[in-house]
Amino acid sequence: MKKGLILFLILISELDALGQKLTQEGLLGNWTITNEDSSYYKSDVVELHQDASYSYTNGSGSCIFIQWRVEENKFSLVDMYTCSEPGIETVPEQDNILLRDEGEKQFIEISRQGQKIDIFEVLEIQKSKVNRYPHNVKLLRLKRL
Repeated sequence: MKKGLILFLILISELDALGQKLTQEGLLGNWTITNEDSSYYKSDVVELHQDASYSYTNGSGSCIFIQWRVEENKFSLVDMYTCSEPGIETVPEQDNILLRDEGEKQFIEISRQGQKIDIFEVLEIQKSKVNRYPHNVKLLRLKRL
């Protein structure tokens, strides 16, 4: 009886996760991805992580990252190089991010000085808890258009 209830609860949580939509508030924070060999710019599908420990625990041994810094009224697409001490960050001055819905699909547009530089379709947003600080982490999977 308990096994059936547990399976039912797992199924309900799986179905709930499939229906999750990204919100403007849910987009706030720092999102990081490794950028070895410019993979962020070359990949058709990118996975951004909202996890303060990601650059230390990503397992790739990378020290080259792209970070989206999304604040209430500000967005920066930051190139990060942490292979040396001190690390180097390149932060452009006028980036914008727009989350828009079109029916069941969601899109993220990034522009710089009024020019669109990237458009992504939101494929998935996952939220999970981990047994370390910070306890809540997110994964955002995007398809480059």
